[in-house]
Amino acid sequence: MKKILLVFSLLASLSCSYPQQTLRIAASEGLISFDPHTQDEAVTMEILGNVYESLVAFDADMQLVPMLCTGYSNVDDRTWRFYLRPGVKFHDGKPLTAEDAIFSLERAGNHQASVFKSMLAVIEKIEKVDSLTIEISTVKPRPNLINILTMISIIPARSDPAGQPVGTGPYSLAGFNGRDILYLNKFKGYWGEEPFFNKTEFHIIKDDSQRMEKLLSGKMDIDANVMENYRTRLSGDSRVNLVAKPSATITVLGLNTSGKFKDNPLSDVRLRQAISLAINRREMVARACHGYAVPANQIATQAIFGYDPELPEIEQNIEKARQIIGPLKTSDPIELTIKVSSAAWFEGQLLAEFLAPIGIKLTVDSLSWTELYSSIESGQAQFYLMGFAYSFGDASELLNDMVHSKGGARDFGIRNLSGYSNENLDKILEKADREFDPLLRKQLLQQAILLTTKDLPFIPLYIRDSSYGLRRDLTWHQKTAAAMLVKEIRL
Repeated sequence: MKKILLVFSLLASLSCSYPQQTLRIAASEGLISFDPHTQDEAVTMEILGNVYESLVAFDADMQLVPMLCTGYSNVDDRTWRFYLRPGVKFHDGKPLTAEDAIFSLERAGNHQASVFKSMLAVIEKIEKVDSLTIEISTVKPRPNLINILTMISIIPARSDPAGQPVGTGPYSLAGFNGRDILYLNKFKGYWGEEPFFNKTEFHIIKDDSQRMEKLLSGKMDIDANVMENYRTRLSGDSRVNLVAKPSATITVLGLNTSGKFKDNPLSDVRLRQAISLAINRREMVARACHGYAVPANQIATQAIFGYDPELPEIEQNIEKARQIIGPLKTSDPIELTIKVSSAAWFEGQLLAEFLAPIGIKLTVDSLSWTELYSSIESGQAQFYLMGFAYSFGDASELLNDMVHSKGGARDFGIRNLSGYSNENLDKILEKADREFDPLLRKQLLQQAILLTTKDLPFIPLYIRDSSYGLRRDLTWHQKTAAAMLVKEIRL
């Protein structure tokens, strides 16, 4: 739900023996879990992207490319056939087979704690055709299944990744101190291009200024998430190359829409609409993001299939917000508490500033990112600031999983934490989910997005770009849509 903050450290000494050196990486937060199927938290997924791989992936231009398969085909509109890449080995030396792929996909679809259950619930069965070929049958047509599979890591059959992660990626786990340092070794049996660095260490450094100072002092190689207030300083420094990338992460206000107003004021759509109108998104971009973002007017970014370019900007309108909220004022002021990560404390203060003129007293509860993530996923957080990182380039990722009503179809709404329900929107999403015509499907997704701009199960705020500070003699050969992988870093 939040872009990983990575920093690559300066090599202790550089000579002709570069490949023998260790690349030290500073991450903004710790791992949620080693299990790639029970969480999709962005920091964790980014780190584990060096260990695990999927059948298919997106390249830097968001085009689908084979990863652990050499190709795939549609036998019919409900049957997908995948041809596994020969010669691939896991970190334990065992070859990748059809049994491993079947086990991984079934585990991601059925594990009690899997975050991918709703996405994969459409799968009826997975069968082995031969040792390197599998066939996936769905209960109904699912045109975006191939996109979803970019998120499903392949692990050895009958393995438990929570205890000992074993994948096919370019790096294997060498150790973890249980707190703030993760050690990875280059996997010598990797099927793809050999990584440049032999060893990698992920160091958790939560303080943004410390990461930047270590980059400038030569103790770090790369800051893979340069915060906005430091970009001007780094852009003029000859020791650093500053690289900006478009982001597929949207910052939103998440909230609980269930219950009655007296117990949960956010259950009334009028209060949600008033909150949205009270926020000055352009000012928020200027003050919190130092201009390195754009205001959001919907819950999809421009790079996402289903984004509607015709929707107008959401402009601050205090008078209209007061008119909407007026009939709801049973007390003066209405008191709300918002949970934010410690890194977003200032954003919380800005929101409190924006809401005060319409009679809302907002208390900001600052938590560590791990605590906030746990609070959101458990459903305990009633009102919170979060970033949603789209992983497979399609608006259905958020709409189907977190906006569609919960408790109906097994492949919809499993992670609907808000209690929001709209029968009309549900029908639109279910129709889009089986539509193969891309134009018609986009129109359906845009209809669904339009409904969310009125009902506001999430309140869109802004879309940050991603900025990376690289030591000048390092190059980043980006080949995948992942924010940054160690195998893509070269001298």
